Amino acid sequence: MKAKRFCENAIHGWFLLMGLVTVGCVLLITVYLIISGIPAIREIGLVKFLLGRVWDPTNTTTGAQYGILAFILSSVYGTAGAIVVGVPVGLMTAVFLAKVAPPKLAAVIRTAVQLLAGIPSVVYGLVGMIVLVPAIRNTFSLSSGACLLAAIIVLAIMILPSIIKVSVTALEAVPKQSFCRVAVVTQYDEAAALAEKFGFDVIRNDRPEDGLSRTVHLGTEALADCDAILYQVADQPLLRQETVAREVSFFRQHPEHIVGLGHNGVRGNPCIFPKRFFRELTALTGDAGGSAVIRQYPGALLLYEVPAAELHDVDTVEALAAVSVTQQV
Repeated sequence: MKAKRFCENAIHGWFLLMGLVTVGCVLLITVYLIISGIPAIREIGLVKFLLGRVWDPTNTTTGAQYGILAFILSSVYGTAGAIVVGVPVGLMTAVFLAKVAPPKLAAVIRTAVQLLAGIPSVVYGLVGMIVLVPAIRNTFSLSSGACLLAAIIVLAIMILPSIIKVSVTALEAVPKQSFCRVAVVTQYDEAAALAEKFGFDVIRNDRPEDGLSRTVHLGTEALADCDAILYQVADQPLLRQETVAREVSFFRQHPEHIVGLGHNGVRGNPCIFPKRFFRELTALTGDAGGSAVIRQYPGALLLYEVPAAELHDVDTVEALAAVSVTQQV
């Protein structure tokens, strides 16, 4: 245990040191540029340098001029234009990925976004000069296509991966207060009445003697149009709403896997099954449940770790009373 903690602290210290070195290098470069530029700025004049409209360092007739106002304004306008174009596109793409897109299509788009993020900025600039600049020149009959519009389009494409990834993470981090549909499978009138009170779909289990498979079959059949189903038993009083929301968010990151709650590698409930397992779930017989499907596809299971208490199930009034006493203590 001590060796593991020492190793973790050493790795943490190493990464901290590398981060400080990186920041230090940036600060050194910044200080060097400022110190190197001070003599020239002092000779030109700070006001003329910042507010001068002409940049002509090779003019020998009227004298060299070093005004950078045009560069400053073009940077501001270019950044603002890229934001105006890139942010709406990035946000709409993120909403589509997080809320609308089918899992397979979302996986393809996420991969494409990751590839865009890995392309060096110089490559974006090169493609812009070779493809975009001539296209703008020919489309608008300009003498040169190297204009602010080209810069805005290239910058907008460059910032898209960052906007999409941050927005998707934020959208998936927001817990959903309810699912698109909730179905309660029961043979008891009291449970059915309570479910109807909350507006849930009630499915009567007319053959409870057929075992757990009958419950799973009825619930899966009723929600067959969904992309995934979360199967939850009704005897986990310590399971928190926040935990279920985090499990759902974790599933959205791995939509092709079965996701269950677990503690120290031991699986518990609830479990989320994507649509590709619905056929196996409806084919169950006897007292077999989702565990039988998981045993068929052990590599498809991912566990989200939670405290052991949340996985504790109670089957009697005495057990429920004991749990209540434990919570009060």
